[in-house]
Amino acid sequence: MESTQSSTKLGIKIERPGGEKLGFIYLLLAILALLFALSTLALLALEWTGQPLPAFLKLPIG
Repeated sequence: MESTQSSTKLGIKIERPGGEKLGFIYLLLAILALLFALSTLALLALEWTGQPLPAFLKLPIG
């Protein structure tokens, strides 16, 4: 009986991760990725509808 009690004490202790302050960085990267995806979809919509690009996106090729 003692062997089962001692074996239950042996195990893996799972602890919560430390207080890392990376939440703001991940939020910023997620917002930037969302803006990039939305701007890409907007440009695709312009291409599909046949409308010209906005003036600020046109390159001045001489």
